[in-house]
Amino acid sequence: MSDPLTVELFVSGCPSCDGAVALVEKALSRFGSRVKLEVHDMGQDEDVPSRYGVLATPAVVVGGRVKVESCTEDRVARAVEKQLAG
Repeated sequence: MSDPLTVELFVSGCPSCDGAVALVEKALSRFGSRVKLEVHDMGQDEDVPSRYGVLATPAVVVGGRVKVESCTEDRVARAVEKQLAG
């Protein structure tokens, strides 16, 4: 079995970021153990967002690249499906 795909969510404590955490968790629930979610607070993990060029929150990084800056459940799921398909 291969390692799960890491999906990273960058948040900053704003109301839309708070909603994004639940939204991304819901979108990822359909993938089970094939994915894992890491949530980063932009204020605490300042070096991590700069590695990916994250400029705005909420932002979702899938497979090491920013994939979704305008979070919807469908956009997140499509980005993950595409990455898992290779």
